[in-house]
Amino acid sequence: MRRKFRNDLKKSISIELENLFCGSLQHRQEGVVYLKQAEGRKPVLAPFVNQRFHIRFKYKGKMYIAHVRRNGTITFARESTDAKRLQDKVFNSPSLAAAAATKKSMNGWTTWKYERAPGDWVLLDELRK
Repeated sequence: MRRKFRNDLKKSISIELENLFCGSLQHRQEGVVYLKQAEGRKPVLAPFVNQRFHIRFKYKGKMYIAHVRRNGTITFARESTDAKRLQDKVFNSPSLAAAAATKKSMNGWTTWKYERAPGDWVLLDELRK
């Protein structure tokens, strides 16, 4: 009796959720509800990037180096500290990349620096100005 009640409740809740979110939910035959895969967010740096460039920051004596791709995504360089752990990951924002490197929440705009001119490293926040 409980099992039937639980299954009926799941189905009715999933139908209500589907109506609320305008069909953004998918049903399986078992009655389990799964969210469709989100298409992902647009990379935050995308409006500021014309060509690929490097960014870096130093944290607790370790240098982290990353590449900003043309589409605005961030990947860590082989030369970076903890390169093996971070190398295959792609980040959509500088804050997420900094947090992954340090395992601590950080503001990536005020953490990362980019090379505006040879030898002139400037905070990434300058790009937004």
